[in-house]
Parts: sequence; C-alpha cells; structure tokens
Amino acid sequence: MDKTAVGFLVAVLAITAAGIVQVHTMQKRERENLHAGVIRDERLMADKKQQQQQQQQQGAHQALNSQMFSMLHRSADHESTINPIAIPSISSHADNVEDVLIAHK
Repeated sequence: MDKTAVGFLVAVLAITAAGIVQVHTMQKRERENLHAGVIRDERLMADKKQQQQQQQQQGAHQALNSQMFSMLHRSADHESTINPIAIPSISSHADNVEDVLIAHK
C-alpha cells in the first residue's frame, strides 16, 4: 500500500477512536450527573416528608393544647358558677368564740 493511504487510514482511525472515547466520556459524565440529581431529589423528598411529619406533629400538639385550654377554660367557667362550699353554721350551744374554735379543731 501507499504510504499516503496508510497515513490517511491511521488518521481516520485515530480521529474515529478519539470521537468514540469522547462520546463515551460525555455519556458517562451525563449519567453520573443524572444519578446525582436522582439522589438529590430523593434526599429533598425525604426532607420534605420529614418536615411534613413535623408540621403534622406540631399541628397535633397545637390541637391538643387548644383542646386542653378550652377544657380548662370551660372548667373554670363551670367552677365560677358553682356555689362555694357552705360554711357550717355555728351551733346554738356555743357560748363564746373559744368554744367554736375548739369545736372546729
């Protein structure tokens, strides 16, 4: 074969091989970037889920606190309408204050 033809063939094979290696490298890098995006998305979804769970727990705590406050408030309103404990009347047998104090001890 002619040296020019062999040189041309070698050049074409080298350029073709370099192009194939470059495309392979680009595809590999692109695949790694896509995979990193999937991992990032999974992490973001997990963080979002955890944040939603925390918000739900906070909402449940707030609802519970609200219920407890309303129950206490209703209880306080109810207690204010209840008559105070009746003070026992002093018996007619007590002659003086000392007798009453001794009787209540």
